[in-house]
Amino acid sequence: MSCGAECRLGPTSAVGRWARGFLGGLLFLLVLAGGCTSRHAIAPTAIPPEGFTGVRVVMLDGYTYHFARVRPDGDELVGTYLVVEERIEAGGGVAYVDVAQETRLPLSEVVEVQIKRRDWSKSFLVGAGAVIFGVWLRDLFDGGEEDDSASTGKPPQG
Repeated sequence: MSCGAECRLGPTSAVGRWARGFLGGLLFLLVLAGGCTSRHAIAPTAIPPEGFTGVRVVMLDGYTYHFARVRPDGDELVGTYLVVEERIEAGGGVAYVDVAQETRLPLSEVVEVQIKRRDWSKSFLVGAGAVIFGVWLRDLFDGGEEDDSASTGKPPQG
């Protein structure tokens, strides 16, 4: 006894189409939620008192500094970065600890401060590209299947 086209859960059934749409939408949302970031340059005087995280600072002399956090302090820019230090414990064990260090840079010598921000247009393009790629792969691997629900071209007998 064989099951006809009415109980088939393939790409042409309503459940199969719903599942494909759901998985495609889920893939799109996951890529969009992860998001793409890009660097945006801001003036050193536009940094709020609480500062920014993940910052790149470009100086007049051409040096570029990468800081975990940057905040203004009067006429200076205070950049915090992490240094890994090895510490030997009393029992003979070795521990590696991140120790925060600070560097003070004069604001008069800072050309620009680059911060990371989420770029929604890039995120959308990557998400749409992932969905299109997924649909293309599905069509590539499901291309040989025949549609059981298609009409045979014969008029109904009866």
